[in-house]
Amino acid sequence: MTIQLKEKQFDEVFDSQAIFRNLIDAVARPGRIYTLDKIAFEHTPVDLNPFVLSVFRTLCDNNVLIGGAGFNEGWLEYLRINTATLLAAIDEADYLLFDGTLFAEDFSRLNVGDLEFPEVGATVVLLVKTLSDENGERSDSELLTLKMKGPGIKNETFLRITGLDIKYIETSNHLKEFYPMGVDLILLDTSGKIAAIPRSIKVEVVPWDM
Repeated sequence: MTIQLKEKQFDEVFDSQAIFRNLIDAVARPGRIYTLDKIAFEHTPVDLNPFVLSVFRTLCDNNVLIGGAGFNEGWLEYLRINTATLLAAIDEADYLLFDGTLFAEDFSRLNVGDLEFPEVGATVVLLVKTLSDENGERSDSELLTLKMKGPGIKNETFLRITGLDIKYIETSNHLKEFYPMGVDLILLDTSGKIAAIPRSIKVEVVPWDM
């Protein structure tokens, strides 16, 4: 049994402020890519993107619930220990982690809030392989191109992703059918790049070369 240890490298002031600024900018400018600074955590579980803890440590405290699916349960325990949060069922969690490469059916059960309190809808961190806003040659059969329109976007913008099952986009579109209810997505790739897709954004999967 692996003993999860609390990380000491994260600076609650400087690191959290820098990451929070990136997250706020990403939400304000949907589809635009930002890059997080890497923190040398010592106890990151095997195969877990090390930038995940930076995001959860910034967003979460002991007043929120976290959850997720589609990966080793040890990942959530590691996050729980290092954020002082509690683990919760998929439909109750405020912040969740999903592996974007393989669709988890539980994603459809996320809390979308209600008409009186839509702001309590879940925020999801989706782990993907790569994020890009460049229209280069298609070299990866997994490449998914999203066209986005809405607040914070002038006309339209495109985001190119590898390692994301299209069902996550289709299901999130369904969950925000009764906007302002819905869920907010934060995409995080293996190099620390992030991009946000708030529930207010209209998302369409389009041919890769648009």
